[in-house]
Amino acid sequence: MSSAAPPAVSRRAAFRMLAALAACRPSLDARSPIEAPRERLMIDSAVDLAPAAGLEWLAEVRCRELIADPVTRAPIGVVVPDAGFRTFADRRGGLDLRTAEELVVAGYRRSTLALLRTRFEPSRVEAAATSSAVEVSERTAEHDIVRFSMTVGDHAERVALFGGSLVALERGEPGPLRAAEYFAEGRLRRSHPALHAEPLLAAAALLGPAPLRIFAAGPFEGKWAAGAAGLLGGATAVGASMQPSTQGTGAGRGLAVRIVLLGGWGDDAAKAADRLRSAYGVLAADPLGRLTGLDQPIDGPRTSGDAGALCLDVTVDAMTLARGLRAATGGTLDEIIGS
Repeated sequence: MSSAAPPAVSRRAAFRMLAALAACRPSLDARSPIEAPRERLMIDSAVDLAPAAGLEWLAEVRCRELIADPVTRAPIGVVVPDAGFRTFADRRGGLDLRTAEELVVAGYRRSTLALLRTRFEPSRVEAAATSSAVEVSERTAEHDIVRFSMTVGDHAERVALFGGSLVALERGEPGPLRAAEYFAEGRLRRSHPALHAEPLLAAAALLGPAPLRIFAAGPFEGKWAAGAAGLLGGATAVGASMQPSTQGTGAGRGLAVRIVLLGGWGDDAAKAADRLRSAYGVLAADPLGRLTGLDQPIDGPRTSGDAGALCLDVTVDAMTLARGLRAATGGTLDEIIGS
């Protein structure tokens, strides 16, 4: 079953953006206008800085929460050992994904925006980023936001440092990053973040506050319309979540997975829900599904549907899933991200 919209930038390219996350230190010159008193930036949630306009897909991970949970800590260590996280942080000025509150990567038609909410030392991160840049330009500091553009390889990237708590990077055509800055400053009163506007607002409500969530907005066209037994062709949005479950015992603790498809299912909702369950069966039976244990769930799959939404719930073995993903990727964190 395919449940993701065609990204404007591939997932691999999106994760590559983490390698370039950087920030600048504002001037300490007392005469600088940035010394003037101002209101605190509004950065309680990174995902609430990603604009809804033009969004095609979005992934949100509450990193520290997943690492702290005993159900997910060991499986994460199988996919990416601590040494891999440490090496990644050392090369990026101390940006340790294990202690980050939140990582958001959002894909737009012609750009991708990455947001990492964590505490860091600006000078270290800036030095690590600029060391690999061909050119750094347009460096500015205002309203507690420091931003600059840099050329990495043959492409341009725009970086922003929000105080000392969030780093943002934009690749592709400019736009989403500036909107994120306005949201942080409380200046976009009539526009909405991605998960506060339809159709993803409804998808987020159905998924609930899980520590890992993925969203894609329709319409789904071309080969994507045939995904999920053809259900994507009639879907307006897709969402998926994963969170630790109390089901399972010992090392075989579970991960509760929920998939939702929004659309105008009307009186065909029950039949559509059956098709969704069949689509899961096809996915579970293929080699990757068997490798990750989707063919032997702890509980489910169970499907339900109404006129506006279809849901599939299944609990899978966390360690089996992790070992399968490790075997499928077979790389270090740097290799997985692609830096």
